[in-house]
Amino acid sequence: MKKLNIETIKTIIITILITAIVAFIGGMQYQKRQTEQVKTEAATIVKNVKVEVSKQ
Repeated sequence: MKKLNIETIKTIIITILITAIVAFIGGMQYQKRQTEQVKTEAATIVKNVKVEVSKQ
């Protein structure tokens, strides 16, 4: 009975660690996509401002 509990605890800990690693990698990918999107939007805003300034 005690050996089964130790194995169960090991399995739970390994599952938690794997889940945390996957969540971390997913979070990093999400952050990277968000950063790229913000850079693109900022570049578009700068371009639009330059066009407006040159029109004036």
